[in-house]
Amino acid sequence: MQTESGRAAKDGPRSSYSVSRLRRKFRGRALDPLAIVIAVILAVISLGLMVAAFVGYSSGVFPPRSEAAAQIVLTPTNAQAVGLKVEPVGTPVRNGDTVTVTLKVTNDVLMNPPLKGTPSPNVSTPTAGPTDLYNATIKVLFTKTVGGKNVIVGSGIGNVTDLPHGQSKTIQIVAVPVGDFTEFQAFPDSVTNKAAVKPQSEAISTPEETSSPASPTP
Repeated sequence: MQTESGRAAKDGPRSSYSVSRLRRKFRGRALDPLAIVIAVILAVISLGLMVAAFVGYSSGVFPPRSEAAAQIVLTPTNAQAVGLKVEPVGTPVRNGDTVTVTLKVTNDVLMNPPLKGTPSPNVSTPTAGPTDLYNATIKVLFTKTVGGKNVIVGSGIGNVTDLPHGQSKTIQIVAVPVGDFTEFQAFPDSVTNKAAVKPQSEAISTPEETSSPASPTP
């Protein structure tokens, strides 16, 4: 009867030969250069995508964020109107399709004084200075966001009169009809220099009656 030690001694040389042969087989097989290049390229691409995703997320580029709708800007009828400061007071009041807006209007307008007489080419243009306003108009737009765009759903116009420079007045503008809106904007539109408005003509008095000379006493 063959013992375990005897079998091990008998199979030992054969096992060692098989292992050595297997090692020589794998040692002699060279890796395909094309497979190495493809593996390197895939690794570089994967690393690049990871870096790009991290940078994009950190900077807010990815995932894309919805942008706020662009504000609507009106161009004033005359450029000097930009010096008129318009501020909302409180919130708009709705009554049906009518909306009332309260605004504080401050006169910071600078305008050239009106020219008197016939203009001369040799006279320099006067420097713009503080101006008392005879009248100023303000526009109000009511908008709502639809598909990422601001859509006008109503508008109104009002005016303020006799406003000295540096002073403020509170006015109300009533707009109708006005649809459902999410925000409103008030813009100065035009201003009229008080000095440019001719004063009203004074009432013409009735001329005194010409008295007839007294007849000489005979």
